[in-house]
Amino acid sequence: MTPFIFVKMGQNNAGQPLTKIVLRKEAERETGGDFWWGLGTPLGPRVESVAVLNGGTLSVLFSALDGKKARQDSDQTVRLWNGWRSIRPGQRGTIPEHVIVLGGNPDKPYYALVCRSDVPILLGDHGPFDPTRCKTVAKGKAPGPSQRAALLTGETTNVSGEYRISFKGELTGPWYVRLTDDRVLTAAELAKVHQYKHGDNWLSLCSSLRV
Repeated sequence: MTPFIFVKMGQNNAGQPLTKIVLRKEAERETGGDFWWGLGTPLGPRVESVAVLNGGTLSVLFSALDGKKARQDSDQTVRLWNGWRSIRPGQRGTIPEHVIVLGGNPDKPYYALVCRSDVPILLGDHGPFDPTRCKTVAKGKAPGPSQRAALLTGETTNVSGEYRISFKGELTGPWYVRLTDDRVLTAAELAKVHQYKHGDNWLSLCSSLRV
């Protein structure tokens, strides 16, 4: 059974609701073909090695959290990431010009899943999902309820479950990376990110933040 990644989504520490985050990620996908999903969960080097063994990709299931579970304390110190390095020794690079990854705690590593989708990514309902029927690749146990992302094996199609699949993606190289070279956005820069709406010039916004 091919492993896959399950991600629980909520607002970020920039105070953006999930609808706005997904809007930005769709702008990345539409402009550059891929989107980078930031997360604080360490998944380890298995993601890259399993993706390579699976022909260079893995499925990713994204699920929106409801209510209080989706909230995260907003932080006036919001970081923009400019570089990345692979979890396994070797590759490193610069965040693509069409990508904006925000968030993270300066005291903890921050990561990103590099994904693609052949269809627009929108918050929808693609059926139930029950992670308790799956096992983590790392420990062979069901993921804990507080775990926001996990590399799993098991059935991805369930008749019932606590979560609903909002949209799907596929990992693409460099798959899963640790982010580097961060800087704190100014209040004016963060306001520009918050003000972005569909139809605005996405690349212009990205370029304005690359200083």
